[in-house]
Amino acid sequence: MTDDRDLESIYREDMRTSVTERLTEATLERMRTSAIGGASIALGVILLLLQTDLGSRPLIVALYAAIFAIPAWIAAWQYVEAYMFCGKESHEHFNSLKGSLVAVLLALAGMLLLCVSVVSLIWHMSVTAAIVFLVVSIAAAVLISRHHHAVRAFADRARAGDA
Repeated sequence: MTDDRDLESIYREDMRTSVTERLTEATLERMRTSAIGGASIALGVILLLLQTDLGSRPLIVALYAAIFAIPAWIAAWQYVEAYMFCGKESHEHFNSLKGSLVAVLLALAGMLLLCVSVVSLIWHMSVTAAIVFLVVSIAAAVLISRHHHAVRAFADRARAGDA
C-alpha cells in the first residue's frame, strides 16, 4: 500500500509530532543566537584574512566560504526572527516545507560554508591538521546527531507512557 498524501502534508504531520510540540520561544531564541554566532565567526575569519596576504589557494577558499556563510547565517537568523515576532500562532507555519525546511537548509549552508572556511584556514598551515580537524568534526556531528535522536526517541516513549 502506498501513501497517496503529498509531500507537504507528510512533512507537516511529521514536523507537528517531532518538532512543533517542542517549539518554544526559548528554542527559537537559541536558533537565532546560533545563527548570529555563525555569522560572527565567519566575519571573524574575514577580519583575520584582512591581515594576511592571500597568497595561497586555501586562504582564498577560506575567504570566499566565509563571505558566502555570512548571508546564509543572516538569512537563517531572519527566517527564525519572523516566528519569534509573530509568536506561537505562527508555529504551525514552521511545520511547512517553506518554514522549517528552508530554515534548516539555510543553517546547514551556513554550517558547511563555515566548516569549509575553517578547514581551509587550517589547511593553509598543515594539510594533516586540516584532515584531522575535518574527521574529528564529522565524528562529533555524527555522535551528536545519534545522541539527539536517541534522547528524542526516549522522550517520545516517556510521553506515550512506555518508558
